[in-house]
Amino acid sequence: MKRKGFTLIELLVVISVVALLLGILLPALNKARGAAYNVICRSNLRQYGLTMSMYTSSYNETFPDPHYWLFKDPAAPSMGQKHCQWHNISLRPDGVLWGDGETTKIHMCPNFYKLSKRYAQNHPYHDSSIEIHPLYSYSMNAYLGLELFDGVLKTSEVINPAGVFVFTEENMWPIPGLTDSVLNDTVMLSRYPPYETVDISDMFGTLHRARGSDLTTGSANLVFVDGHVESVHIGDEDIDKAFRLSWPKSRIPE
Repeated sequence: MKRKGFTLIELLVVISVVALLLGILLPALNKARGAAYNVICRSNLRQYGLTMSMYTSSYNETFPDPHYWLFKDPAAPSMGQKHCQWHNISLRPDGVLWGDGETTKIHMCPNFYKLSKRYAQNHPYHDSSIEIHPLYSYSMNAYLGLELFDGVLKTSEVINPAGVFVFTEENMWPIPGLTDSVLNDTVMLSRYPPYETVDISDMFGTLHRARGSDLTTGSANLVFVDGHVESVHIGDEDIDKAFRLSWPKSRIPE
């Protein structure tokens, strides 16, 4: 008895159905993967908040200088190009919060890692001799542990611990209208009122839940002084909100 195989038309129909199903499922899978990455990132920041709480408890409620929480001497010649330290795999954490010299996953948001493979080589002042091996993706509030910008040194000086962030995510790309700066150190300096200068200030990242291909529409995860984690989106109209999430005092400077 002669065995009948598939006809060309039948094969084409099957291939079409499979392609249709993949077209339906892949966006859902990508969305689910992004959500899982976001959960990991939030967990990392909770650990950051716990580590900061342990540090301040050990040092008379005093915050570390935000320039030195990850690296002991970020300005040293051996550290290489400042703007490339976040992806310089030859560096090791030796700062006051993580001084064990180990590079751990806690310092890296998976969404940041994934996007860095696509966009990192385009970041400002990139040194092409330093390969893209992301090391960290979080930065500390510049108004905590530093008097230079009229900030506070102690946790007791923070008026609203649940409303002031201590660590956040930054982008590796600028956000038009908000900032020309990107992740280039371990400090996040929100634009100071009256919000006139765009290029010298930092801004919360837009790594999560972006609408379509517009990466500037997403949100960042923040861990606050009291230890809780929130997601925040800052748009063109929210520059004042960004500063208020950073400012630890009651009186807003004029």
